[in-house]
Amino acid sequence: MRQNLSMRSLMSLAEADEASEPAGELAEILDAGWYTADCGALLLVGVGGHAATWPCDPASVGEREYEINDVRVPDGDLDEDRDHFLPAVAARADGFARAALRRATGMPGSDRVAAVISVGVDDDYLSHGTTVKFFTSRGSYPDWFGDLERFRSEAMRVLEIADVNPAEPLT
Repeated sequence: MRQNLSMRSLMSLAEADEASEPAGELAEILDAGWYTADCGALLLVGVGGHAATWPCDPASVGEREYEINDVRVPDGDLDEDRDHFLPAVAARADGFARAALRRATGMPGSDRVAAVISVGVDDDYLSHGTTVKFFTSRGSYPDWFGDLERFRSEAMRVLEIADVNPAEPLT
């Protein structure tokens, strides 16, 4: 796992109960599961079911996955106070990312799947939104996550399948 200082700070403030099982839209995405598209891309059914037969060059499969597996983390139910909102939404995104990675285990390409969590932390944090994007390191794929400290207006975390405990129960 790699993360920038902003994410380390948020996660250190997150309450244990904020990392509970994903609910609502996120639970629906998890329940729908993963599939392998015609081009070999590993996609979440809940956000990428429409892309099963889209043309995709195997040389750019990671980029295609990153483009399609883009999940906005719902936050409308959270207290808008910055000191509560940011750690809570970061914990929610982390819990979802970990659950999705566990569910990908055993799928073709899952040994190289990663999740990128991005939480907007600037003054515009309520409208910036939080996203979790998934991709594999196959073909060309997003490679700009080497230095996460350069993301100054976002708390960033990159989780790889190896960072997730497969023994944890699936949510």
